[in-house]
Amino acid sequence: MKTPRSGHTPATTHRWRHVMRALIYTVAAVAIVLIVLGLILKAVKWLIIIGLIALVASIVMGVVKGRRALR
Repeated sequence: MKTPRSGHTPATTHRWRHVMRALIYTVAAVAIVLIVLGLILKAVKWLIIIGLIALVASIVMGVVKGRRALR
């Protein structure tokens, strides 16, 4: 069998394809993890904001009901 001009035999070409495929899968997995982590952090931020709004609303309602009870 004659070696191509590039110097790569079909076996080394197959090996490089395997390595490149593994590299692409690794990069894709890291990208997915980073995207999911970003979404979770954004969700946590919004949950904290909603929780603070609910806390303020409950304090205001408690004060209003407390004043009504004192009358």
